[in-house]
Amino acid sequence: MYKICIDPGHGGTDPGAVNGAAYEKDIVLDVALKLKKLLLNSGFDVVLTRETDVFDTPVKKAQIANASAADLFLSIHCNSYRLETAHGTETLYYPGAVDSEKFAKALQKQLVADGVVLHEEDIKD
Repeated sequence: MYKICIDPGHGGTDPGAVNGAAYEKDIVLDVALKLKKLLLNSGFDVVLTRETDVFDTPVKKAQIANASAADLFLSIHCNSYRLETAHGTETLYYPGAVDSEKFAKALQKQLVADGVVLHEEDIKD
């Protein structure tokens, strides 16, 4: 069975990006929990680095991911920028991982198709 490890970025004392009462840590946890349900219903094995509002260091999150022996690691974030005209998404991948670039391009293409971003070239390794 294909295993996916999802990291909802930030958490606990680390709110991530903040916009009024909206905290990145809460948004990405909500997205990760919904994505977990979708993936489980599609037959994937899913591990999250956190399922509640707790803080773990990046090292601890990497240990959880490595211990899970996942085939794919996905870290979810909601970045911010001071200019309101900035928008879109970026998809980053680790070039040494098997099928990493292929997955990143497929994900970015779908995000573009869904109207989440405007540029397919916003993919970085």
